[in-house]
Amino acid sequence: ERVAGNLIDDSQSARPSSSQLPLLNVHTNEVGEIVQRSGYTVYSGAFTTSTYVVGLFQYRTFAGLEFELACAHNGSTKHIWDISTPGTPSDIIGASTFTSDTLFSFAVVVNRLIMTTDANDTPLTWTGTGNVTSLAGSPPAGRYCAEFNNYGFIGATTANPNYVYWSNLADPTTWTGT
Repeated sequence: ERVAGNLIDDSQSARPSSSQLPLLNVHTNEVGEIVQRSGYTVYSGAFTTSTYVVGLFQYRTFAGLEFELACAHNGSTKHIWDISTPGTPSDIIGASTFTSDTLFSFAVVVNRLIMTTDANDTPLTWTGTGNVTSLAGSPPAGRYCAEFNNYGFIGATTANPNYVYWSNLADPTTWTGT
């Protein structure tokens, strides 16, 4: 049952108004209401007990296409899977690589997905087709990436862990700012 945007359980009516029920399988919609997650099984088969997922991201293009990515490794083999199509994951890592036991940071800069790792690996990119590639130009190899006002930002490089670098406006392949 939904009341004023919240899911309630009639059996919990004695609960103080300042408390919150545990919410599972829910998210907020565009107006902030809590709604049940519709979800479906997207990925099955290739994750094993020895596969470590080190990054998950939902990437939406300007055209409205949505992709779900899973970055994982089993200690030696690395994968970046497009898990957008139920039951048919596609490994899009290509010739790219990353350090095992590292976590990913993601940002979308001018319709291009940028991926960095906490091991300061070479930044990777994907546009929704083909394989992941190294980000062109001379981007810094930093731990974190972000987007703001059509600029790409990469920070926490090995050489300068307290610096933030930024790309040219609307061009995440040109990095001239520090």
